[in-house]
Amino acid sequence: MRQSTADVVICGGGVMGAGLAYELAGRGARPLLIESRAIASGASGKAAGLLSPASDARAVGPLGLLWRASLARHHELAEELKALGAPGYGFEESPSLLIAADAAEAHTLRQAAPSRWLEPDEVRARCAWIDGPIEGGLLREASAAINPAAFTQALIHAAQARGARIEHGRVTGLSLNGRSVAGVRVGGEVISTNTVVLAMGPWTSEIGSWIGSRVPVTPLKGQILRLRLPPAPAETRFSDMDGNYMARKSDGLVYVGTTEEQVGFDETPTAAARRQILRQAGRFVSAVSQAEVVGQTACLRPLSPDGLPILGEAPRLSGVFIATGHGRAGLLLAPGSAAALAAHITGEPPAIDLAPFEPARFA
Repeated sequence: MRQSTADVVICGGGVMGAGLAYELAGRGARPLLIESRAIASGASGKAAGLLSPASDARAVGPLGLLWRASLARHHELAEELKALGAPGYGFEESPSLLIAADAAEAHTLRQAAPSRWLEPDEVRARCAWIDGPIEGGLLREASAAINPAAFTQALIHAAQARGARIEHGRVTGLSLNGRSVAGVRVGGEVISTNTVVLAMGPWTSEIGSWIGSRVPVTPLKGQILRLRLPPAPAETRFSDMDGNYMARKSDGLVYVGTTEEQVGFDETPTAAARRQILRQAGRFVSAVSQAEVVGQTACLRPLSPDGLPILGEAPRLSGVFIATGHGRAGLLLAPGSAAALAAHITGEPPAIDLAPFEPARFA
């Protein structure tokens, strides 16, 4: 029997919801997380799990602050979760390369700091996969990699150890008392609460009628291939300036991606995306033509109109918070976002200013 009250109800069992459950429980709250499918069943379970410092426009302004805070929080969580007995999730510090395909890209990347510039021969010495034409690249030492599904499950495990509850059900609406939240509707039941966080990825867009204002996130479909690539050495992973990447993971497979598709809520892997990913990777790595494709996944990332996450209290409602809109960087940005929003909800000063991310900017 589901308990009918909770300090905070979190709607959504992806990495954002799991991170919030962990951070809120660590601040003395007793959150209840509701997930309609399975924990990490969406993008949080299908991402590549690559964590790198921002080396472009994302490195400045509010997003840059959140990016750096989140990357630092990932490193802290690696120790915290282990100490709490959470299952391992393959956290591994490993450098990454951001490569320039032509002189114009090289000129742009040379302006970036604090990454170290490498000439083409130095790039190939670090990543022997690359045998196509390049102009050099940035070495990003502070990078890491994780298993995203296992990371989300580790957060859930640690949150439960701190007193959080996890249940399955379909959230169908809110119960309001004037302009304040009084409960969350799950099926035909109402769970009483004064605080709810809506963290349902791209599906958060569907709650506009619940709160009287739109949440303008759209699904950005991304597909990833898992390759068996002979040889598959433990080399530095790399990405290009268009966001395509190759990385060997701990299971020996090489993850290659990704696509950016505006196709609504379609989560079906496609042959066209497979060809596109192999063609993009083949520009830099000729061995891709001999690779065996052993897996292909597709997922939906929540994309906001201005490219910034949506974090904060809903306009004109008390006790209703929104956490979505992280686009392709959801796995990386979730820890910093969860820590800041959990602090705000519990009355503590957040480590970063949430004002630039407030949902009211779209009201």
